[in-house]
Amino acid sequence: MIKNEILGIHAKWLKDNGYFEEAKSCAWQAKNYNRFEDVRQLRWGKKKNEMEQKIYISDVNSCVD
Repeated sequence: MIKNEILGIHAKWLKDNGYFEEAKSCAWQAKNYNRFEDVRQLRWGKKKNEMEQKIYISDVNSCVD
């Protein structure tokens, strides 16, 4: 079962283009993917939360004025 479809597609591309070792590693990552361990997802989640808070604060301030 592939948990990360993009990594699965990339692994297939790597294999089709002769990057067999990289394809093997990428396929393993696709099968064992955990979004809670993915630093990129954690960073984006924090930024998204900060952005939403800024938008909310600016909306509240515009209503008060």
